[in-house]
Amino acid sequence: MANKTIKEIADELGISKDKARYRAGKLPRNFTYQKNGITCLRNNGYKKILEEVSGT
Repeated sequence: MANKTIKEIADELGISKDKARYRAGKLPRNFTYQKNGITCLRNNGYKKILEEVSGT
């Protein structure tokens, strides 16, 4: 699994970009990074958001 942008995560999970951005903002700093001004999530951040959205 590769690192993903907020938009990629939102599209994949069927949630809004705002919801994905909100969830990413709650994660520890080492779960995200900026690349050319775009917020990206590392694999551990993606997994955490997936857990929260799916309720597991």
